[in-house]
Amino acid sequence: REVVHDDLRRILPADVFSRAADILRERGVDDAFTVRRELVNYKKVCLNLARAASQLDRDLRQLATFFRGSDDQPSASGDFFVHSERHTELNDHLGRCKGALGVVTDL
Repeated sequence: REVVHDDLRRILPADVFSRAADILRERGVDDAFTVRRELVNYKKVCLNLARAASQLDRDLRQLATFFRGSDDQPSASGDFFVHSERHTELNDHLGRCKGALGVVTDL
């Protein structure tokens, strides 16, 4: 908004500029620039969230890999192993993180 007003102020006589600025306000051009600025800020927030979620995703994957099989218990029949509560919980959080990361990157 300020850039447009500054440009108009430089090229228009004062009385014409005043009328032009009023018309821009009436037509919602000033509001459009305000909305644009807010959208740019929102995009920055989403980008920071995506970066943080990406780092968390990487950390959770490393933890899930590290703890995979470390404390699994054999089933009652002994035919297979049951993942530990810690491994299951890490994978649940990893799934949530991946979902949140997908949402944030779609914004």
